[in-house]
Amino acid sequence: MRGESDYAAADNFAGAVVSAGVVAITLLALVFWLAVRAVDQVIRAWRQCQGKSRALRIAVFSWLTCSGLIVLGLLLAAVPGTRGLAGSVGVSLFGCGSLWVVVTFGLVITARVVEAKYRQTFLAEPAPLVTQILHRPWWTSASRQAA
Repeated sequence: MRGESDYAAADNFAGAVVSAGVVAITLLALVFWLAVRAVDQVIRAWRQCQGKSRALRIAVFSWLTCSGLIVLGLLLAAVPGTRGLAGSVGVSLFGCGSLWVVVTFGLVITARVVEAKYRQTFLAEPAPLVTQILHRPWWTSASRQAA
């Protein structure tokens, strides 16, 4: 009897490990997909506005600044002999990481707004100036001119 319960406990533990692994792989795939979509969104917005949007430039450069600060903090934490600095670097890395998440969301939202602003979905086709000036609406057609 005792041997069977040991196997059951081992099976439960193995099942839990496999389940946790599947959940972790699924979450990593979701994060990767969201990151690719975010990069694609920013690139599309940048190409549509051709770098003329001040809001998008500020969002991109603030994201790059936050990313640079995180890399700098990681490099400072890896330097040997900075034990007193390591605690403050850890606190600043947490703060920069939190700020990086907020700035990333801001960048993606800004890119979406800029893309919507520069989208030319409902614009009329460009016409020569003469056609625009001499164009008559349908309600001023021949029937009105005859009267």
